[in-house]
This record gives sequence, C-alpha cells and structure tokens, in this order.
Amino acid sequence: MDQNTTQILALLILILIDTVSGIAVSVHAKKLSSSVGRKGLARKGLELLLLIAFSYLPRLDANSFPTQIFTLLYSGFVFFECISIVENASLLGLDISVISRFLKSPEVVKTDDIKVDDVKTEDVKKDETTNNVDK
Repeated sequence: MDQNTTQILALLILILIDTVSGIAVSVHAKKLSSSVGRKGLARKGLELLLLIAFSYLPRLDANSFPTQIFTLLYSGFVFFECISIVENASLLGLDISVISRFLKSPEVVKTDDIKVDDVKTEDVKKDETTNNVDK
C-alpha cells in the first residue's frame, strides 16, 4: 500500500469512530434521526471521494497538482473528525479535559460542561444547519 492509501484508510477509521459515537449521542439523547444520519454519511462519503480524487491527480500531472493539496485536505479532514469525536465523547459524559487542554480549541473547550441531557432540540437543529456534529 502506498502512503495515500494508508492515509485514506486511517481517515476511514476516524469517520467510522465519529459515526458510531454520533449515533451513540443520538440514541442517548433519544433524538435519533435517519435524515440527519443520511446527510452526515453523504457528507463523509463526499469527503472520502474528494480525498481519493486528489490522491490520484498528482499521478496524472505532478506539476499541475502538487501532493501538498492532498496533504492539506487530509490534514483538515482528520482535524475535523478528531474534533467531532471529542465533542461526541463530551456529550456522552466522558471527561475530555486533558484532550481539550491539548488541542486548545474553542469548540472543544466550549463543550466541556455540556451533558447529553442539556442538549436541546434547537441546538441539534442549529448544528444540522452548520454541519458541526452529527447528532
């Protein structure tokens, strides 16, 4: 396997963890929605398709499509998947203070005191429109 394939598989594992943890949050909050799930899976599928496409473009013409574009996309997708997993863990009641101090991300620190029972329907709808987290 080449490096790009390994990176895509690593991202796929993160996507699976994020999806399972998002479903767990939805079940725990008793707000499971198939339409939200379909949108989330479609978005993640598109992420993978983009990454796969950009992994092959440099092979066609290395001058026009540098490998840095793939690395940039990959890094961004991995970062957002990790943030989403940490947010889901926080919503499930896990202590993420060590992780939030490590990442120093306002989004992660903001969710430290949120419990699943505190999540309102309006918050879930707001997150659906901003595509922050699949709930």
